[in-house]
Amino acid sequence: MILQFLIGLQTLIGSVAYFSKSKNITRYFSEYI
Repeated sequence: MILQFLIGLQTLIGSVAYFSKSKNITRYFSEYI
């Protein structure tokens, strides 16, 4: 249970870091919306 939570948390942090690096994609979605 705890291990699954840690894996999910690490995945979430990885996703946030990935989207932070891809500012061009974020800017594209901002203009699209």
